[in-house]
This record gives sequence, structure tokens and C-alpha cells, in this order.
Amino acid sequence: MEIRIAQSRLFGFTSCLFLLLVVLGQLLVRTVCAQSQAPPSSAAALESITLDSENIPGSVDVHVLVPPNVNAASEPLPLMLWLHGGGGDDSSYLERVLQPLVEQAWERNELQPMVIAVPSGRRSFYMDFKSGKEKWETFLMQELLPALRDKYKVSDQRSGTYIGGYSMGGMGSLRIAFKYPETFSLVAALAPAIEPAYRFGEIEPRDRAYRSDAIYERIFGRPVDATYWAKNHPATLARDHASRLSESQLDIYFEVGDEDELGLNRGAEFLHNTLLKKGVPHEYRLIHGVGHGGDSMSSRLADALRYVGRASGGVRPRLDPELNRTIKTYATLFNAGNAAAIANEIYLAPVLLINPSTDDHFILKTPEDVQSHFEKTIADIKSQGWDRSVIDDLKIQMSGPDMAIVGLTFSRLKKNGDPIPPAKRLANYVFLRNASGWRVIMASKQPAAEISDAAQIETVLQQKMVRYVDLLNGENPAQGVADEIYQFPRLSRSFLGAREHKGLLSKPDVLASLSGYLKMMKANGMTAITVNSTRVYPASEKLAFVELLSSRVRADGSPIPPSQTPFTYIWVKKPAGWRMIATLAQGSHLESP
Repeated sequence: MEIRIAQSRLFGFTSCLFLLLVVLGQLLVRTVCAQSQAPPSSAAALESITLDSENIPGSVDVHVLVPPNVNAASEPLPLMLWLHGGGGDDSSYLERVLQPLVEQAWERNELQPMVIAVPSGRRSFYMDFKSGKEKWETFLMQELLPALRDKYKVSDQRSGTYIGGYSMGGMGSLRIAFKYPETFSLVAALAPAIEPAYRFGEIEPRDRAYRSDAIYERIFGRPVDATYWAKNHPATLARDHASRLSESQLDIYFEVGDEDELGLNRGAEFLHNTLLKKGVPHEYRLIHGVGHGGDSMSSRLADALRYVGRASGGVRPRLDPELNRTIKTYATLFNAGNAAAIANEIYLAPVLLINPSTDDHFILKTPEDVQSHFEKTIADIKSQGWDRSVIDDLKIQMSGPDMAIVGLTFSRLKKNGDPIPPAKRLANYVFLRNASGWRVIMASKQPAAEISDAAQIETVLQQKMVRYVDLLNGENPAQGVADEIYQFPRLSRSFLGAREHKGLLSKPDVLASLSGYLKMMKANGMTAITVNSTRVYPASEKLAFVELLSSRVRADGSPIPPSQTPFTYIWVKKPAGWRMIATLAQGSHLESP
């Protein structure tokens, strides 16, 4: 395989452009300059690579967006393959459509720096043709990926390799990710061109009107090989390999407009229902009032990029140094046995306390309650010979700029240094930041243990969150949520007003609070609550945190401000199953800490 490269640098507002061609052997370098000046190293680069392939007749152009200072990165950057739609055969789609949105996402800290490559896929559906004349899937997997990894400082690991696409490319990205979940850790597809059937003969005429017989026959054989079609159809792959997809923990995102002119909403719904029935975690969005493309695509692509940033774990609000200092202060005060200072300087009542070992949880309503609790706790552990506690490991997950989930592994030691069994203990905290600094509003402690099946917990809670939103959009939402989802007492923090957290101690309290909120939202025109993204973080066998980005939408599909509000939910596993004990609105992910 021969590679030929052309490169262009992007810098500021360009008032004059000129092209300098320098030929060195088979290397072609194109440099676009602004006002005859070389761009600074902080500029992103758009490069054009031409690959002479053994699997595709003729050469294949690939456009690559390279973030600033890629060579200065301490670790290899993630790599994303983006597959364009069937409306054109030009990978300039990257420059025209994706690049401005990607750079905005970088500036807003919504997307981590990554290399994005768009191959010019023609009208191939990124398939290996049954005839063997064109092998696009083989080209992507065996030629393009290695070539990109050789040329750029990008990850060669599954965790840093993503794929996505639009329309024809949406279908192609889902198919390839479902076939190679050991290669890709994430797939994001917009308006994927999927037929709502498991067998070729079951496709209705309306669902193949956009794809002529000639296209089907060129790719799948003449006559169409129905078995070959099924082996390359995303919904059939999802049905037949559901356990493999679940075990791989592939992050799956796809969306479609409910007025898609090609009827692709039917195929996306079909795939969604397949994954749902098979218990495969995924995020699916049916967007009200939009078609296949048009004016909505910029915001939809921006949402997809935000999902990539969140799901890949590469984007989190920056850690506040004050949070680290608060945690250290807490440890010092605890070792000093200063319950009063802990109650007044570290904790912020009401405080939710959870004991997963006993299935108990309760709320300390006042600072005096918190102080009394710690006085009893310190007295009890001193009676066991406790001298001090030491932190063995600390993990901080920022949930917006004003909330943090802290996982702390610690040991309680006697004077001679021996640990009081169990040797390792796990503490999980939720910190809020207010005018007085970072304060604890939830604490949970138990013996430290590995989670035996995190994927199962994620699957169950993804389904629970779907049910939660369905109930909120139902006929009697407050009663349904109170009966099926919530456990009492519980903690609540609204995204409206003063945003203070409060304890709701009984079912009547919850019914009154939730009913009032929904009544107010409906008075403002809300017809439904829609989910933008959901992410589950198991903390132990019986404790998990769920982050959900949601919007309240009007009948015309427009969101009621503030749109896309982020929440953190706390779930505990009770004898009757998983129940929600806290609903905590975050600050916006776009705010600066």
C-alpha cells in the first residue's frame, strides 16, 4: 500500500491564501498560510492523505483533523474514524461540517483532543462487496487504521479507538463496531441508514425506496444474497451477538429525527428495540420534529461530540484544588476526634448516610445531628483500639463544576499499626460546592470489595432510568415514581431557584414536591422530558451513581431553558431491588469551576 500525504494548516481569519508545493520523493505537502505567515504551533492541522489500496480500485482520499500540539502530548491521543453519508463521495465533509463543531467542542472542554479521520467512502456503505471487487471494510480495518497509527501519535488500544458516522456512514459505523467490538470502544451514529427487519425478504418497499435494486445488487450480489445481507445488517448483528456486545461494554450512541424523509426513524427504532430486548446498554435519541439533515444537523452533531467526550471518560470538569484540601482537612479533623468541626466545617446538613452492608440509609437533618453521629462513631471505633485512619487510595469524579463524587479506600489502625478488620474499607461521598466551599452531603461506608458484575449493574440501572423517565412522562407521574422508583427518606436538589438541597423524609413529602415541580413545568409548556445521555457508575455491589442529561421539551420539540440539565442520581440496592434515594441537580458542565 502506498501513502501520499497533503497537509494544510488552519490559522485565524485568512485574508490571503497561497499554495506552496514542495515535492520530496512521493511526499506532497500543502501549506495554507495566513498573510504570508507560518501558523503557530497551537493551530489545528487539516491533512489530506491518499492511500493506494490493495482492496479498493484506485486510490482513497482521507482527510484528517489533528489537534494542536499533538506531538507534545504525554500519551497517545484517541483516534476516531468518521464515516460520511451517501450524499457525496468527498471526505471534505470533515472540513465543511465536522471541523468547526469539533474545534468548538475542544474550546469548551466538551471533547478531549483526538485525531479524526474521514475516508472518502463513495457510495460503498463501507461494505466488502459480495463480488470481492471492492472491500471497504477490509480497507478500513487492515489498511487505514494501521496507516493512521503509524503516521500519528494515536492510541493503538481499544479504549482509545472510536468510530462514528452519518446516514450511510451511521449504518457503516454501527455495523463495523458491532462486528469488531474488540477494536472499538465507542460508536456514535446519526440518522443511520438501517432497514427495520432481520431478513432481507422482510424489508417493506417504503424502507428501501432510497436504495435502488442496483445498489443492493452491486454490494450484496445479483440476485441479492440474503444471508450475506443479514450477516452485515446492524440489527441482525445486535440480535445474534448481544451477549458479546454487552460483555465488551461498547459505548453505543445513535439518534434519528422522527420526521426523517427516508423513514430511517423506523430502522433506528427497530435497532433500539432489539438492543433493549437483548439488554445491551446503549443511548438512543428520537428527536422530535426534525428530518434527515438540514438545519438541525449542527446541534445534533454537537450533541454526539459531547456524548463522545463524556462516554470516553476523557472530559471531566477540572478538579478544584480546594476539594483536595477539604478532603485532607476532613481526615485531619477525624483523626483528632473533632466531631464539632466536622459537623460545621465539612458536612452540610441535611446529610444522607448509607450503610450498604445493612441495607440501611437515613438523613441527619441538622448540624447537631451530624455532630452527635460523629461523636458516637469516634467513641465506638476508639473502643476497638483505634488510633488513627489512613487513606490508601482516593478517586475524584467531578459531576459538573459544583459537585464531586469521591471514592476513598482507607484503613483504621491501632497504635501498633495493625489494621482493625476489615483491613480495607470503602467510603463514598458526594461533595457540593457552595459559598462556604466544598461540603459533604452524602456518605456511605462499607468493607472494600471488588464489584463482581459491574456490567450487570449498569444494564439494570440503564433500564431503571428508562422506566423512571417513562413514568415522569406518564398519566400519574408522581404516584408512579414514588411507588416504583424512590425510596424514603431521600435527598433532593433542584436546578431551579436557590438550588439548595433538602431531605424528603416521607412519601407524602415526595408526592407534594414532585407534583408541584411537574405542574410548574407543564404550566411553562412542557409536554415531555427527554433524555440526552445516561451514564452509570457502580461504586459497590449495592451503591451506584447515575448521571443523566435531560431536557424538558414543548410540543414543538424546543427545550424549556435551561436545556440539557445534568443530574446525579444515587441508587441503592434494597432487598426489593434497586431504588433511587437522591436526585441532585448539577451545575452546568460548561461553567468554569
